[in-house]
Amino acid sequence: MQLAAFPTDGEAKALLAALRGADIDAFTMETVVRGQTWYRVRVGNFHTRSDAERWLPVLTPFTSFEPMVMRD
Repeated sequence: MQLAAFPTDGEAKALLAALRGADIDAFTMETVVRGQTWYRVRVGNFHTRSDAERWLPVLTPFTSFEPMVMRD
């Protein structure tokens, strides 16, 4: 699940630290979109979309963005 994407690594690391401080296994992914680097903050490796959606109430308070269930 992607919680946010930031144009700076520092913003992503701040959210990552908050999540890890709450014992949530989160990670960042660096990607380039239209020539600009973005730092995505993601949680989990869920077996089903339903499993991921069960985490929404836990994760939503950590971000002002709407978390998105991603398919990798």
